[in-house]
Amino acid sequence: MIGVLILTHGPFGENLLKTAMGIMRDQEKATALNISRRLDFETLRRQVSEAIESLHSEDGVLVLIDAYGGTSYNTTLPLMKQYKICLVTGVSLPMVLSALANRQRLSLQEVAKKVCDDAKKTVAVIIPDEWKK
Repeated sequence: MIGVLILTHGPFGENLLKTAMGIMRDQEKATALNISRRLDFETLRRQVSEAIESLHSEDGVLVLIDAYGGTSYNTTLPLMKQYKICLVTGVSLPMVLSALANRQRLSLQEVAKKVCDDAKKTVAVIIPDEWKK
């Protein structure tokens, strides 16, 4: 089974995972980690490495990150050489639900792509008719 790690600034990721587990049920091999810019990169990288190792299996780990180019991204990107991981940025509740629902039947790369595709389907702009004049 593919592990799922959610990395975010502050408790956002923990809340996403708790919400997803409330919808789906508790999940094995899924965790969230708060990234603090107050810590140096070595400490952050060690924390992320430990989280990946705790989730790791031969199927790999999907790392869902809040912001492309942010601290979580920059901390994790170099670890791709060391671990079988895929990074997906812009984490949202639909992405977490998709990852948890599909990680047992798809490969790591397929889950990463599916998570992105599913997230795109949930983004919409709804404009009231009276504004369309």
